[in-house]
Amino acid sequence: MMRVLFAVWAWPTHYYALVPFAWACRAAGHEVRVASQPAIADTIMASGFSPVVVGQDLDVNGMYRARLDRLRDESDGRLARFSRWNARAGAELGGRPHVMRIHAAIAEAMLDDLLDFGSSWSPDVIVWDPGTYAAPIVARRLGVASLRHLWGPDIVRHTALEERWVAEFAELFDRYGLGPDPSLADRTVDPCPPSLQVCADSATLPVRYVPYTAPAVLPGWVHRQDRTRVCVTWGTTTARMTGRGVEMLPKVVDAIADLDVEIVLTVTRTELDALPAMPENVRVAEMLPLHALLESCSAIVHQGGPGTMLTAALAGIPQLLVPEFPDQVLGAVRLAESGAGHHLPVDEVSPGAIRQSLVTALEDRSMTAAAQRLRDEMAGQRTYASLADGLPELAASVRSRA
Repeated sequence: MMRVLFAVWAWPTHYYALVPFAWACRAAGHEVRVASQPAIADTIMASGFSPVVVGQDLDVNGMYRARLDRLRDESDGRLARFSRWNARAGAELGGRPHVMRIHAAIAEAMLDDLLDFGSSWSPDVIVWDPGTYAAPIVARRLGVASLRHLWGPDIVRHTALEERWVAEFAELFDRYGLGPDPSLADRTVDPCPPSLQVCADSATLPVRYVPYTAPAVLPGWVHRQDRTRVCVTWGTTTARMTGRGVEMLPKVVDAIADLDVEIVLTVTRTELDALPAMPENVRVAEMLPLHALLESCSAIVHQGGPGTMLTAALAGIPQLLVPEFPDQVLGAVRLAESGAGHHLPVDEVSPGAIRQSLVTALEDRSMTAAAQRLRDEMAGQRTYASLADGLPELAASVRSRA
């Protein structure tokens, strides 16, 4: 039996990506703890784990919004830099110093408490999401295995940000008597299928993606359908960071409402309260488990969040992505290159473009075939159960190098 500590900053969707591995570790007989800031303690408990609260909460939404507001093009409300994003420059905003400072502040807020807990509990392995940089510092201080767990395409390595991240945290490394290490992790756990991934090496541990969302009751209509069903969702991250979550949903619905389809609009409670009246062929649902809904859908329109993209890929359906943030842009470009979906850049959005892109997604057999190939590729990857079973050997190999 191993002791496995999962560490994540207080962002629910980042935690969601870790849950299936945490479940697998517990099922394999390992002892599991999940450490995070206070804001997502309830989220962790809802997934079946008792949270270890470390550090303090920060107003990350406010930090991001302040920066985004300064980058807006006042003529149309978009971010001025969106039109220049592409596959290799998709992290332009994410690579700017203000984002590094935000994550350095998160690391500092968590670090002392995380180290205190790690020192007393003595984990054998620490699993962390890219963004929780207190975790690799604690792992190095304790001399235990450090596993970075991705949530989609590896945007940090793709854009060569690692050295700049480490430079931002140099003071924290020095405070704990550690020299900066650009690699940060012994291995990278990667649930993104190879055909969508941008960076992988011998230290990568590929694994089959497993979707997780907050618990919810499934209504009976989810498994019944009378005509072609299309899901429209805008996730939660874009809304939280921009404060404009409900803005795109009516625009998308208006663009496609005349099609002979049932539109299922999945929204948060805040978005639900702010939505205008919807056409008759639109069914509005509050935060359904996406993987269950997509079993009955023929296509999905969404904001390009990695979790949404991989869940739809696992369902084997074509996707229309309208991304706004760097990791979303990168994933949308990669998905379009695979043939399994269409990337509609934000500065090219119009009702006609949305409608035509969705019609193509529904009618283009080659796109459907590509989506099904991607689903089959994901199904053929190793399981989290296999990875959890191999943790003792991994931890031993790290100790032997120390």
